[in-house]
Amino acid sequence: MYRMDVVRTIGNEKLTLEAPWLLKHLHIFFQAFLNGLPFVFISLIITEVLQPYMGKQFSLSFLLILSLAVSYFLVRKQYSPTVISGTNHEQFLQAVIPILKEYGFKINQNNGKLLFASCTTNRIHISDNFYATYTQNSILVFCICELPFPFSVIKARAVLASIKSRWKSG
Repeated sequence: MYRMDVVRTIGNEKLTLEAPWLLKHLHIFFQAFLNGLPFVFISLIITEVLQPYMGKQFSLSFLLILSLAVSYFLVRKQYSPTVISGTNHEQFLQAVIPILKEYGFKINQNNGKLLFASCTTNRIHISDNFYATYTQNSILVFCICELPFPFSVIKARAVLASIKSRWKSG
């Protein structure tokens, strides 16, 4: 994946990557398409069931556009941060590194501004990426999973929930 632009990410509180505009959006649209494959299959099934009642072309186009829009918004939601406040990055690292290792993430970059880890366990071309950037008052955490729906949502929520629960208990 691409490197995070820390300054812009902190400024607009959305994950901003250092990549050309077209490549970033193509990557997001490809991820949305991959994430939306179950919705596309459901749309095809619904179209076949409703064929005698509605125009097949209208219902298929509407359902495909709706399914791709829903999957795009699911992907974009991953680019919004989970905010953890009341900590510094040393305490955060002590809590998060065991969780990342448990889920198969490998830490690629760790400095005073950001933590970047990726996971390609059992996959070659699809990776899950974990970003954390440190501000003065809080830590912005992002978990981007490129698996199809519902696995992308399940893994991202599991990682973030583990981090929150570990942080509250610790």
